[in-house]
Amino acid sequence: MSFALQGSTAFAAATDAGWGDLFWVTLLILGSLALYVWGWRMLAHEPAEAPGPYRSAGCRGLQRWAGFLACGLVLGHLAVRWWMHFYAGPEALSHYGLWRDILSLPAVIGAYLLGLGATCLYLSQGLSAFVRSFGLASGPSASRWLEIGFTLAAAALLLVSSNLLSHFATGRAWVGSNVVPIEAQSSQGAAL
Repeated sequence: MSFALQGSTAFAAATDAGWGDLFWVTLLILGSLALYVWGWRMLAHEPAEAPGPYRSAGCRGLQRWAGFLACGLVLGHLAVRWWMHFYAGPEALSHYGLWRDILSLPAVIGAYLLGLGATCLYLSQGLSAFVRSFGLASGPSASRWLEIGFTLAAAALLLVSSNLLSHFATGRAWVGSNVVPIEAQSSQGAAL
C-alpha cells in the first residue's frame, strides 16, 4: 500500500478493485480465520494453566485477546471493502477517496490503530511461540532475546502501517508522502 502515499492516481493504477479480487481476498481471509480457530481448538486440549509454546499462561491469554482483536480488524476491514464495492462500485479512484473519508473519523482511526497494535502483538508472540515449539530458544535468556527481536520487528511493522494510516487520515504521512494535505488542497482550490 505504499503506492497510496503517492496519491490517488498511483493508488488507482496499482490497486485491483474488481469484484474478482474482492472475492479472492474474502476467501483468503475466511480461510485464515478458520485456521486461527482450528489452532486455538488444538491448544484447548491442553490444561488452561499450561503455557503451551508461550512463555507463560499469561502470554497465552494475551495472545488469545490479541488474536481476537486482530480478527476484528480483519473482518471490519473486509466489511468496509465490501461496503465500498456496493457504494462506489469496483472503482479504485473512488475507493481512495472513501478511505480518506472513513479513516479521517477519530473512532475509525482509533479502532484501526488498536487492531494494528493487537495484530503486531499477535505476530510477535506467535512467531516466538512458533520458534519455541521446535525446541529452539527454550532457555530463559534465549527466549527473552527471541521475544525482544520479534517485538522490535512487530513495532517497526506498526510504525510503517501507522504511517500509511496517517496519510489517509490527515492527507500527509510522517515519512514518504508527496501528497498535498487536505486542508492545503481546499485552500489552493479556493485561491484559484
